[in-house]
Amino acid sequence: MGSAPNAVEQVVHRGPGPRGAALKNLANRLFAALRRRIRVLAAPRARALRIEQSIALGERRSVVVLQWEDRRYLLGVTPQAVQVLDARAASREMVQEPCDGVLA
Repeated sequence: MGSAPNAVEQVVHRGPGPRGAALKNLANRLFAALRRRIRVLAAPRARALRIEQSIALGERRSVVVLQWEDRRYLLGVTPQAVQVLDARAASREMVQEPCDGVLA
C-alpha cells in the first residue's frame, strides 16, 4: 500500500529547500553573533583596585603597595589604623633599595 510521503519524509529526502536554507543561514549568523557577544561579556575585566605587594612587619602589622587606577599607594597597616606613607603615579617604577632591616 503506497501512501503519500508526509512532510517530514519530504524534507529528509529533498532537503530543506530555499526557504529552509535561508532560515538555517540566518540562525547560524544569529548564533555566531550571540557567541561573540557572550565572549565579550565574559572577558575578564581589569581590576581598578589591586594589592601589588604586602610585607608583614610583625604581629598584625604590615606595609602594603596598593594600586588604584593610575596611582600607587604605600600603606602602613595596623589593627587600629591605615596610614598612607607615600603616593605616586603608577607609571613610575618604585625603586627597591637594599634594606638593612632598620626602619626610620
